[in-house]
Amino acid sequence: MMMFSLALALAQAGPGAAASAGHDVLELVCLECHTGAEAEAGFDIASMLAADADEQPPFMSVDIDAQRYYSFVGDAIAAGGDEDAPSPEMQEAMQDAMNALSDMYGRMTMNVRFTSRGVEMDGDVTIAD
Repeated sequence: MMMFSLALALAQAGPGAAASAGHDVLELVCLECHTGAEAEAGFDIASMLAADADEQPPFMSVDIDAQRYYSFVGDAIAAGGDEDAPSPEMQEAMQDAMNALSDMYGRMTMNVRFTSRGVEMDGDVTIAD
């Protein structure tokens, strides 16, 4: 309950005040147990506090079920019906490619951030079971 109350108070304080208050709380409450080689649960909070604060929250985040997405795209390609649709052979090849991607990927996640270094995009891809 304490962590929820703390998170709510920090969220209401606004970004600058929340960052400052959060830093103070971490120093007072957490550093004793989460510092150095003997840090509880292997989480060394001192290194986190010393990290560069340049990182901005994501401008945009995407998290998709890539298996379902590529399967849907493959089915849509196979349905055709558009006068500008590719030839049946091309549709089949494109559907096969989408099905191969559907079989390969599980989830895809991407974040877009604006930083002092420019636009940064990071992502994770999990492989299907």
